[in-house]
Amino acid sequence: MEADASDRVISRKARTAREGFEARAMSPAKALRLALAKAADATMDLALAVTTLEQSQVSRGELIKTFAAPGLLILIEGARRGAARLDSGALASIIEQQTIGRVTDRAIGERPVTRTDAALVASFLDDTLSRLAGFLSDQEGAETWRGYEYGAMLENAHDLDLSLESEEFHLFRVSTSLADGMRLGLIEIALPVVDLPPEERDGEGAAPERGRALASVVVEATVTFDAVLDRVSMPIDEVMKLAVGNRVPLDIGPDLLLRVEGVGRHLVSGARLGQMNGARAVRLVSSETPRRSSGRTDGAGPMPPPVSQTSDRAATEGAVTASKPNETDPAGTSALADHEEDTPRPEAADPQETYPLDA
Repeated sequence: MEADASDRVISRKARTAREGFEARAMSPAKALRLALAKAADATMDLALAVTTLEQSQVSRGELIKTFAAPGLLILIEGARRGAARLDSGALASIIEQQTIGRVTDRAIGERPVTRTDAALVASFLDDTLSRLAGFLSDQEGAETWRGYEYGAMLENAHDLDLSLESEEFHLFRVSTSLADGMRLGLIEIALPVVDLPPEERDGEGAAPERGRALASVVVEATVTFDAVLDRVSMPIDEVMKLAVGNRVPLDIGPDLLLRVEGVGRHLVSGARLGQMNGARAVRLVSSETPRRSSGRTDGAGPMPPPVSQTSDRAATEGAVTASKPNETDPAGTSALADHEEDTPRPEAADPQETYPLDA
């Protein structure tokens, strides 16, 4: 009996020593392996097993080439920025688990990723990065793994290149088996190689540099506006009857006012139609909703009468954007931003006059 008690004491001491050694020997790769599995289970009850994990140190240029592959591309925020990429297998599994509660074995079709996809991945990625930092909290350089979180979805590798500040990165390439082998997926996570001075380890001094990087992304962003003369609603049976040569009546007043709209028909400015260098152009006149001669302010027209045989294209609801002179104003006499104040105004037009859609 005394021998058994002695053996149990020795076993406990050996187990304690072994656990302490394993904690001290925790590598970033091993920590990420555990973090991914535990985060998947905790945030969405998904069984995730890491089959292979490759860790390497790459330059910024090499990282951009790697992350140019198709998939969901995410910017990781922290003292320095990183990135993550999920291929279609990993992304589809996460979406299915969170929307229908299980992972299916159906084929994955190619489709553009959306911000909804990114939102479904955000909590999983945040939990993974938090657990990674926790597992490495007792390791040398633990502060370089802290403070990372989901930042934003990126459209492409070019946007990522504009957003990154560091030149060297830890790249983790993780092959995973999801839902007990129902589907395979690839997750790539890149975190910067950081050697912060003491005064920056609490985040001080990082904000101005991050602000400059964000400004560079904003300046390079593409913005699309629509110049809308009028909108026409018509029954689907009328749309189906449209043919080449048809004309659709538009409610355009003599002042030729139009709306400049952004995404979601957000009103950016009122404007006036005119001409510049032989092409149709608009002059911004105010940020208020332009008022038509008929008194409408929303740009939506009444139901038009049945179309006559006079337009080559139309849609159930179409925004007409003028891009070249038409027959009603061949000289392009409408006022523009670069024209003198005494530029002659076009003659008043009948509010119900029909304008070709291709004008």
